[in-house]
Amino acid sequence: MFGLHLPIVNLYNRMKRNRIALAFFSLLTIAAQAQTSEGTIVYEMKVNLHRNLPPERESMKSMIPEFMTQRMQLAFTANESVYKPVEEDDDDMQPGSGGRGGMMRWMRNMGSTYLNFQTQQWLELREFMGKKFLIEDTLKVRSWKFEDEEKNINGYVCKKSTIEDEFMNRKVQVVAWYADQLLAPVGPDRFHSLPGTVLEVNVNDEFVVFRPVSISTKTPDKADLKAPSEGKKVTRAEFRKIVEERMKEIGAGGGMMMRRSGN
Repeated sequence: MFGLHLPIVNLYNRMKRNRIALAFFSLLTIAAQAQTSEGTIVYEMKVNLHRNLPPERESMKSMIPEFMTQRMQLAFTANESVYKPVEEDDDDMQPGSGGRGGMMRWMRNMGSTYLNFQTQQWLELREFMGKKFLIEDTLKVRSWKFEDEEKNINGYVCKKSTIEDEFMNRKVQVVAWYADQLLAPVGPDRFHSLPGTVLEVNVNDEFVVFRPVSISTKTPDKADLKAPSEGKKVTRAEFRKIVEERMKEIGAGGGMMMRRSGN
């Protein structure tokens, strides 16, 4: 009787080990399937237009809405990405703006940015005063500081990272939340080069906020990954000089200019 019991115990133990191994490999398979390096994210960019108005321009608050919102699309693979505006009706973009729609069209981002992480290439199409410029640059290493905090964004566990940066021609504090389940080091606007895809960005305590509206992990269409090619080719320094000289000519300050200072 005891001789029969021992093989049964051994068989039971082998079956138990097999079930554990099967469960372990199933978890590995699920984890591998959950990670991806390509997809398309639509962000809503929200800018507080009243936030940085100087005291002498307080009267402008009655002329412009407090917030400007715009939807931007980021299509990406492991090696490249394109960030560009989502085509929307003016009424959808700025509800209730009334006669201020022309100003909103002037202020919003109408360009596109192409990044190639293999060649370190940065191409940025910008429109200024009715002219198109193609800024040629290279990707720079960003000095992100990693934090211990985590939060859930659209079903993804995101980790916190911060940096002091220059955005819209001023020094700012940036908080970015990235998901390492999405392996591509991309993000909205110029916020990239983290060990995962940036899903949310908060600039200077909600002066500017980027939040995801939709996240797709399907392979992007080739058309959505096409690098911009039109416009006069300039360096970033040359484009900045063109903008500054033109703004001096018309006597405008830089406070309301939607300008980015680099990557």
